[in-house]
Amino acid sequence: MVDSKILVLIPHFNNPKGLATAINSIQEDFKITVLVVDDGSKEDKIAETLLKNEASSNVDIVIECLANNKGIEHALNYGLEYFLQNEFKFLARLDCGDVCLPQRFFRQQKFLYDHPSIDLVGSNVSFFRQNGDTLFTLKLPSTDKEIRNKMYINAMIIHPTFFMRREVVENIKQYPTQYEAAEDYAFLFLVLKKHKVANLTEILVKCELSPIGISALKRKKQLKNRVTLIKKHFHWGIYPIYGLMRNYIILWTPEPLFEWVKMKIKNKKISD
Repeated sequence: MVDSKILVLIPHFNNPKGLATAINSIQEDFKITVLVVDDGSKEDKIAETLLKNEASSNVDIVIECLANNKGIEHALNYGLEYFLQNEFKFLARLDCGDVCLPQRFFRQQKFLYDHPSIDLVGSNVSFFRQNGDTLFTLKLPSTDKEIRNKMYINAMIIHPTFFMRREVVENIKQYPTQYEAAEDYAFLFLVLKKHKVANLTEILVKCELSPIGISALKRKKQLKNRVTLIKKHFHWGIYPIYGLMRNYIILWTPEPLFEWVKMKIKNKKISD
């Protein structure tokens, strides 16, 4: 069953090329609406006409521009308000520069129809550099139980892969704005309080690792807020204890050393 009442939410700030890459990657056999929320871009404005001309004929694009740059959390919340004010049934996420594989939204929607107890689904992802070189593939836990346990290590559903029922947005309403650069982590913890979640085991999104991305520019802030969220939702158990210790170690480790170790581990897994 296909329901075209899907809204894809893409926040944008000074990255029209990345925005075009994301929108042009959407290839579905049914109509889909993309909401772009521009967070007060001043340097690189969106070429709206060009963007709409290059997109798939099945993609309807709505562009909303905020007057001032307030941060991605506020742009996302504007998008959630727009979603609730209209008759969409599903909300999906995508970021500028990221790439959807063909029929991503059809596959995620079908999964939710086939699994009525699940309200939010993500997928595995691959990460690539700006030059197109693939860095690594991230295989995530697929079941609700595994995701809940391992959430204390890191976000176990990657933000640009989110695909959720309307009921999730109606219950959560907004991204918490007090956890800068970790709003997705905070949002997912709230979702887990009321809803079951899952990941598809296939890769449906390719994510760009950009030196000007939020994770790169606000690493320390993101890690500090991640630790704060783990402590907020903490309970005694192996995963919360391990996750808290792990994130403190990452927070205190110099970034170049951490990235070197991470890539060594990823490369070893690929070679094995």
